Amino acid sequence: MSTRLRSNGLICLTVSCYVAFLELGSTPAYRNYIPSSAYLYPLRVRRAELALRYLRYLVQLAPTHLAHNALVESESLRARSKASWGGDLDLALHAVPFTMVPLGNTASLSLDGCNELINILRRRARLWVWKTVEEMVSLPLLHSRREPQEEGPARVVQMCRRHYLTRVTIPDHRLALTRLLCGSFFFRGLRSHPGTHTPGGLMCRKCGRERETPGHVFMICEAEETVCAREELRGRLQTMGCLLPRSFGDAHAEAQMRKLIFDWNTVVPMARFVYRVSRSWKFFGRRLPSMVAEVAPDTDEEDAGWEHDTGTEDGSMDGGAEMVLDF
Repeated sequence: MSTRLRSNGLICLTVSCYVAFLELGSTPAYRNYIPSSAYLYPLRVRRAELALRYLRYLVQLAPTHLAHNALVESESLRARSKASWGGDLDLALHAVPFTMVPLGNTASLSLDGCNELINILRRRARLWVWKTVEEMVSLPLLHSRREPQEEGPARVVQMCRRHYLTRVTIPDHRLALTRLLCGSFFFRGLRSHPGTHTPGGLMCRKCGRERETPGHVFMICEAEETVCAREELRGRLQTMGCLLPRSFGDAHAEAQMRKLIFDWNTVVPMARFVYRVSRSWKFFGRRLPSMVAEVAPDTDEEDAGWEHDTGTEDGSMDGGAEMVLDF
């Protein structure tokens, strides 16, 4: 009987530890264990943050608490290079794709020390993500970007969950623009080592005059469907008091695209334009077999949406409503 009671007591203790670690409950002292923005961090960073959050919980326990005693024993094993939870935490911090400060003695860490470790992890993760984006050849439209704000000037945003792209109410348009920004479209001219490819292999597949880059495909190419979509965009921008030049070089073209995409108002017609051009280029889903990043549409609705535009830009009819995208 005593063994069963002891076992039940350990189970209850384990459950209470997990509840406190996950910070689940209805009292004001509890809150969601991870903010929604944390899901944008790489998986290795999230694992390390979860471990640090659990460490923060442990250091706040009374010295007589069983879990605190286990932490002390774990630190003793870690000091002797034995398998332990502290050693696993060390491995989690070493696995992140950037340098972290040394962990130190986990049993003697304070609450402020744990909070500082978590803040350092987040800051360095954001900086690593930003540097990675800046260095990627396939993401030219995201280089040196400044995201618009509903109030005030545009500013540098390393990562966020909800932002101005929610202004685009039609899912197909928002999806097309997001895929363009995130490098899901395959452009032949965007190569890390273009010198290793034949010149013809880098040229535009529509007109064959210049290298196939985002700026050329959307703003310069003379393909009939692209020109029609560009004229429609020009007319919509004129009603908003914005003029779109009729000719410019590739570098200027990409700068013009950034200007229109990262704008609180012009992002809506620009998203429609990107959708129309990408549809004519068969950039969506399985229509481009050579695209490595995506070999099939995410939903049947997306594939069916090729035949016609769905929805209205004022959101009155949310075409493809079953395709829920959360930014």
